[in-house]
Formats: sequence, structure tokens, C-alpha cells
Amino acid sequence: MSSLKKLHKKSISLLLVFLMSFTLLTPYTTTVAYGSEEVITQKEAIYLELTEDTSFYNAEKQSMGKLLKGAILQSHYNENSIYYFIINNEEFHIDSANVTQLNEDFIPTNETQSEETLTEAKMGTIVNNDTPVYVDESRDTIIAFLNANLIIPIIENKDDLIKVSLNNQDVFVDNKDIKVAEPIQVEDEADDSSSITEEIVTEDKEESSVSEEEVTQDKQEISLEEEVATPAPEVKKLETVTTTRSFRTTDKYFEVVEDLVAVYYSDGGKLKHVGYLNKGQVFPRVSDYGDWHQIKYGGGTGFVWKAATKPVDNPSIKNINNGLVNSTRRFQAIDTLTVYDNSSGSLVPFARIFKGVSYPVISEMGDWLQIDISGRIGYVYKPATKLLFTSADSYFQAKEARVSVYDNSSGSLVHVGYLLKDQVYPRVRDYGDWHQIKYGNGLGYVWKDATQPVSNPKIGNLNSTNLKNSSEMFTAIDTLTVYDNSSGKLVPFAEIFRGVKYPLIRDLGDWLQIDIVGRIGYVYKPATKFDFKSTDQYFETLTENVAVYENRGGTLIHVGNLQKGQVYPRLRDYGDWHQIKYGRGTAFVWKDATKPVSGSSIKNLSGIASFNDTNFQGLSDLTVYDNTSGSLVPFGTLKKGEVYPFIRIVGDWVMIDFSGRIGYVYKGNLQIGPIYNYTNYTKTLQEMVNIQMTVSPQTDKKYQTFVRQDALSVNNNSNPTSGLVTTSGWRVRIGPDQNTWSIGTLNPGETVSILSKAWNATDNMWWYEIRYNRTWVNASPDDVKNYLNPSNFSTGTKEYFQFLLLSGSAGTNVNELNNKVLVNKGILTGKGQAFLEGATLNNINEVYLISHALLETGNGSSTLANGILVSQVDGQSVEPKVVYNMYGINAKDSCPDTCGAEYAYKQGWFTPELAIIGGAKFISSGYINNGSYKQDTLYKMRWNPAAPGTHQYATDIGWSYKQVNNISKIYDLLDSYILTYDIPVYK
Repeated sequence: MSSLKKLHKKSISLLLVFLMSFTLLTPYTTTVAYGSEEVITQKEAIYLELTEDTSFYNAEKQSMGKLLKGAILQSHYNENSIYYFIINNEEFHIDSANVTQLNEDFIPTNETQSEETLTEAKMGTIVNNDTPVYVDESRDTIIAFLNANLIIPIIENKDDLIKVSLNNQDVFVDNKDIKVAEPIQVEDEADDSSSITEEIVTEDKEESSVSEEEVTQDKQEISLEEEVATPAPEVKKLETVTTTRSFRTTDKYFEVVEDLVAVYYSDGGKLKHVGYLNKGQVFPRVSDYGDWHQIKYGGGTGFVWKAATKPVDNPSIKNINNGLVNSTRRFQAIDTLTVYDNSSGSLVPFARIFKGVSYPVISEMGDWLQIDISGRIGYVYKPATKLLFTSADSYFQAKEARVSVYDNSSGSLVHVGYLLKDQVYPRVRDYGDWHQIKYGNGLGYVWKDATQPVSNPKIGNLNSTNLKNSSEMFTAIDTLTVYDNSSGKLVPFAEIFRGVKYPLIRDLGDWLQIDIVGRIGYVYKPATKFDFKSTDQYFETLTENVAVYENRGGTLIHVGNLQKGQVYPRLRDYGDWHQIKYGRGTAFVWKDATKPVSGSSIKNLSGIASFNDTNFQGLSDLTVYDNTSGSLVPFGTLKKGEVYPFIRIVGDWVMIDFSGRIGYVYKGNLQIGPIYNYTNYTKTLQEMVNIQMTVSPQTDKKYQTFVRQDALSVNNNSNPTSGLVTTSGWRVRIGPDQNTWSIGTLNPGETVSILSKAWNATDNMWWYEIRYNRTWVNASPDDVKNYLNPSNFSTGTKEYFQFLLLSGSAGTNVNELNNKVLVNKGILTGKGQAFLEGATLNNINEVYLISHALLETGNGSSTLANGILVSQVDGQSVEPKVVYNMYGINAKDSCPDTCGAEYAYKQGWFTPELAIIGGAKFISSGYINNGSYKQDTLYKMRWNPAAPGTHQYATDIGWSYKQVNNISKIYDLLDSYILTYDIPVYK
């Protein structure tokens, strides 16, 4: 770069002349790079001077080099402050920020134009960015910097420098900065190993040839037979053809003298083989290019090897292009395409375009596309092409049987339906590889490659009046066909997938009118469902065996099923669920498996059913039948083991209320009255005892107790009445023998009363019977076994309630609870509904809840139950509120009221009802419905037979036995309930 600084002034003047020389010498009026969709037309030249070093860019907006400050160049037009100019038959541009436009009277000079010709020029590709261009071999003056991939002709290899030409201007670049093609790098897109046969054109095709009148610019349709696609030929080694004379630079035409002469296009620095010209055909050329003809190809230029051709003077070419210009439409060849000349009235092949090549279209003519290839008008068979979209296209046609539609509203592409083959649709805009379309209340996306562009289509059901969607949505029950009715017949043109929600314009009886992809369509209403409104009172099931769930302990339990096509009343809308009547309580049904209906079809509505005092349990899954028609019609199922209330027994049938409808279940498949379930465990009773003895079981039983005489210092050796414990570690036993069970120990210094004495000959000493003043002592193995053994408790006794199943409602009713159990119970009076709700929501027996609450609150009289004002929690001030705690939860011995009240504040128990229901959740989750232990009887809470010795509620061996007293008393007050027991069976 130092040489640039030293010779800056000189380089500017040389660069000015250099640029002027090649802009003036380069033909630019109609030449553009391959791939451009524009045709450059000659305009009055604009001369510009660079005010700063300025980069120049190709059509793809890639920087191809830098022009130095002070340079003057010629622009053929400007657009949106962008100036365009030509270098080597390719269009480049610069931004206007670094230029100034010279006066109109500026006259360019050209004092350094090279007189050398390029008859044997090879192609060279710049390989490095910022490659310096030198004026001469001294390398003293740099006139420009070029970037990689720019193609320039090579004149001469001069050691470490290579002389190159930029349109007759000789300049130099370093050998290392340019790659020379020897002689051509060819990248064929066709399979060179395959052979090609001549294009087959039948006599029928010849007879149906296109007349000149049919291919005029008014674009009338021409009817031609489908062309027969053939594989690409093997590339022959080109041999020099002896002609009458050599080509002159002024020659305008050439004739192809070899079979299938290759046409190349420069792509990325390599000549890519893109097609053939046919032998015997004559073509115009753009210019002479060394060993090549430069021809018009697509929107740019192609190259044909001279040696395979001969010059032609004044040829007669009937299909010469006399002014037709390319449209913005392009196609891509699906297979190798034959290009036909139709000027004689017959189809005459004169060129071929390879599979995958993109090419511009002049016009569409029915099944044919009119194109310009090497300056001649030709036709290619449209079905053998794929038309490419432009951003200006407004319509597309589906070309596959079912073209997918995707919704992207969630951030991911979700497949929501199909568009049908050959149907035409408007689009919102071009979106890269996708069409963006109108879909529902938003946008959808369709893959471009499954479609083709359409201009000015006739769409009978286009939403031209812009009908708007209503606020209502429907959901497809199954895949929905969308019909066009504009012709008076139902013509399918789209599909919407099952489960997709879609807006409607209006409801038309059995049909719904919608807008899909900007077209008005109709879908069959019975195959859809609508979103529920809170005021809807009935629903119809849409699938087989729609599940019914009870919410027990915060867990959904599958308790039954509803039949497909049946209609049911609902109690209320519950978010994504229907809340329905289930026995004496409620259950839940998933909304998405249903649709709203009027309910007029229900003949067996129950109204307010009066239940029997007793319940039943299904011994198998129970089918529930509707009998209103005189025939048994199934409309529901109760799962095996479900406990359910009934209305009355009718012969061999039991009448029930199932989801608000009167139904019947077969009496032989159920059990009425107390239900006894038995659960088998893997351990023996003795193994259970042995495990329990390892965790210090306790009892408040008053044993006869003894200690050895040497444990005490007595007041009278012959007839002692008291004794002093002298040392530690003396065990207290249940007999005057050290082989009997030890229930505890004595403390040093403790004085005990002596009741009697007994001689033990084996120990040769007295044993004293003492009064052992302990409330809780170690339970003996025999007593542990006594409480552990279920066989020691008889059915029908109150002690049997320790096996009562607590996971599930007791089947009581609120009137009995309030009028018989909770009457005159302080704060708990009249709270039966809260206990029932707490039981239903948390899958727990309401009688057990009431028993627990009555015990903890002193029959509803405790301070904690009647409300405590809390203004501080964990030492922090809070908004003062009165709280309630009905089960004594967290009421520690050290701070029963304060700790219990602060816990209630944290849980939000600001009313007695909230405390009852919330506390039920705490009790349920701890043991009865605990996910890990499931201890749903008092017996299981104490002994945990599934995992003995762990997670046991109490150490008292009589705890479960003692708890049943209050529960038994409550059941004695009730008439309506069901008793279900779960009794353990040991190995």
C-alpha cells in the first residue's frame, strides 16, 4: 500500500483514463449478468467522479472490488440513488454517497486504449480479495483492487505477473492472485455417461404444429403434444471444423456444425454446462470472445466454442427475436427440455436446456412457454417445467394431491390441513420458501415447491367482498372437507384437520360458512363442535367411552365412562371440564371430548332423585341402561369397585341417578350393604410383630410389675413397703423372673412403693412387686400381636371401624350431618356442607373428618376453632385477619394457639369453611391419600402393613382401636351411608 500512497496523484489520473477506456469500449445496451430479470436498455450516459475510494457490487450485492478516489466512470442509468455501469458485459453498481455528477458538457477522452486483440484469450478468476491491479510490470502504480470470483480474460503469462484484459485495457495482476482455466473448467449438470437419442416428434405432433398466427404477442393458446424427455448425451471431444474462412470480430452469426454443441454459462468462476445447440441451426451472437462466441442466454450471456461452428453471412432466421423482452417470470427445467422453433408451422428443435436450469419466460401460451434462446424465439413444453415465483405473484396453484398448510402462531409449524390439487388460491405475500396465506383469524404457510404461480386466475368463490369472521369458533371433530359452492355444486378445495379450531363467518343450518385462504367455503356442521359458553346446560359425547373422574384428594380418579353420541346435563362449567352429578356428589368430564347441544333428546332426566339409605359396590364394570324407549340402551359405565347410592330395587335391576339421568344396573353384578375387601400382604403375623418390636411400641396398659431385690434399698427387710433405687439400669418386668418382658427402667434415687414380694429359687433372691408410675410403657410382644391380629376383631363391632375405608365419601347427606351429628357443636354447627365438600375434593371419609374435628375442637368450643386475630406471622407484621383451625394442625404443645393460628394464616383459612376444607386436604395428603403410602384405614395408619415399622401415625399399640369410638357414635346417628372395609390378610 506504500506505493499507492507515493503515487497517489499519478494513479488517479491513470485510473480515470483506465475506467473511461473500458466503460466506453464495453457494449452495455442489452447485456446483463445471467440470472437477472431486467433488460438493460441504452440511455444517455451519466459521468461521475468518485469523491472517496468506493466499492462496486454485482447484481447479488456482493462487493467485487474497489475503485480509487478521483476516478471518473460512465453510468448508463441510476435508480433510487444507485448508479449502474458495465464491466465485461456484466452490470455493477455503486452507491451515490461517494460520487459527484459531472456537468453535461464533460467530454471523456481515451488516450491509453490498447490495440491488442484477444483472439486466443483464456479465462481467469480472481482468487483473493483486495487483489491489486497494476498499470504496468513495474508495479509502481495500483489503479484498482479486485475481489475474489471476478472473471477476466487472460492475455499472457509473464513469469510472476499475468497480463489480463479488462475490455482491451492491458493491466497486470500477480500470478498468485488469479487462477487460469486450462482451457475450460466444465461442470456438467447432465449425466455425461448416458447417451441421447434424437428428440422424438411423431407425425401427429407435426400435424398439430403451431401456426405463426398462434404464437403472436397476443399470447393465444397453442396446443402441442407433450414432448418426450431424453437423457443428456455424452460430451464429445470437440474437433476443429475446417470452414471457408475464420471468424471475424464483426461476424454476427454462426452455424452449428457439430452434433449437440454445448452452451456454457459462467457460474461462480466456473463454466457450467447448461444446454445444447442443435447441428445445422444458425444463431446470432452478442460478440466475439476469443475462442468463444458470446451469445444471449436467459437474462444474461452464454458461451459457445467457436471450433464447433462456422461463420454465416446474411442467414435467413425466421424466429429471430425482433424486440420481445423477458417477463419477470422464470421457470426451472424438471428434465432436459427441447426448445422448438415454430416459425415454419412445424415444431423444429433447435436447442436444449438441462434439468435444473432456471430460465426467463417471455410469455405463457397454454401448455407452452415462449422464450428467447440465443436471440431466437422458442417454445418449451410447460408441464416439463416448474414456474418460479416472484414476490409480485398474487396467486398459486396446488400441484400435488394434498398440499400441507401450516400454522405458526405457536412459534412452531403445526400441520393443520391440506389444499387440494389443481385448486388456485390467493396469497398474502411471498415468504422465502413459503407462501404466506390467510388462515383463520391469522396467517398460514404453504411450501412453494408443491405449487406453481398463476396469473389472473378465475376463482368463483374468492372473498372479494371481504366477508368478516364472527367471534365464534368451531373445532373439527374429524378431518373436514371444505367445499366451494359458487358453481351450484359442492367442489372440495381444502381440508381442515381434526382438533383444529377455526372461525366461522356465519351459521347456515347444517353448514358453516368460512373463509379459508381468501376463498369462501362451507363445512358440514354436524362434523364440528363449538366452544362451550358458561350458560350451556347440556353436552354430547363425541368419542367412545368418555372418562368420568372424581377429584379425590386432589387426584383425578377414573370412576366411569359416558357413551358416544349420548347427551347429558351438566351442573356447571369448570374451566376445561364439565362438572356433572355423580351419586351424592360430583364428577368431571373433559370438555374436548364433547360438544354443546340443546338437551332436547334426553328422555330420562332424573330431576331431584331421592336416594336409598344404602349404597352398592360393583363387582365388575357396570353398564348403565336407559329404559325410556322400552329397550335397554346403554349410556354409561360404572367402574368395578365403585361405591354408589341407589334409588330403589326394581326386580333384578337397581335404579340409579347417573350424571343426572335415570338408569338401571343389573343387580347380579353388584353387592348391596357393608362391603368387605381383603388385602393380602407378604409377611406373616409373627414377622409383623417382630418388626414392630424393633421400633419400641408403647401402651398405657397397667401391667403387674416386678424388680429384683438388689435393685432397691428397702425400709424393712422382712416386710418392706418402700424402696430406694440405688443405681441405674434396673429393668422393670411383668413377672418375678428376668425372662419376662421388660416394660421400662428405674431411675437412681427414685422411691417406689412395694406391694408384695415373691421368692425366685432360680435367682435365689426375692423379687419385689412395685407400683410403676409410668403412663406409657414398652408394650409386650403378646399385646402387640393382640392388636395386630385382624382376627381378634369381629364384624359388626365398633372396633371393626379401624378397618373402615377412609379414602372416599361415606355416602352421607348434608341434612343428616347438620341435624343429627353437628347440632349444638359450637362453631361446627350447620357446617355439614363444608365437611362434605372437603371430603369430596380430597377423597376422604366425612365421618372421619367430623370425628377428628370434634375431638380437636372440644365439640367446636376451642379458641383456635372459634377464630383468632393474627397480625404477626413468623415475627413479621401482616394484615390483621381472623383465622380458624378445625383440626389442630400445627398446634404444638409449646404454642398451641399461636402456632396453630399462624399456620392457618399462611394457608388462608379466613372462614370456618375454608379451615374445614383446607384442613381436610392436609389430613388426606399426610396418610389417607399419600402418594407413597396410601394408609386409608385407621389400622393402616397405625401399623402400615405395606411397609411395617415406617411412617406409622402413633406408637400406641391401641391407637386405631381407640379412634373408632367417636366414629362409631356418629354412624349410630346416621341412616344414609355405606360401610366399606379393607381388612389385611397376613401370609
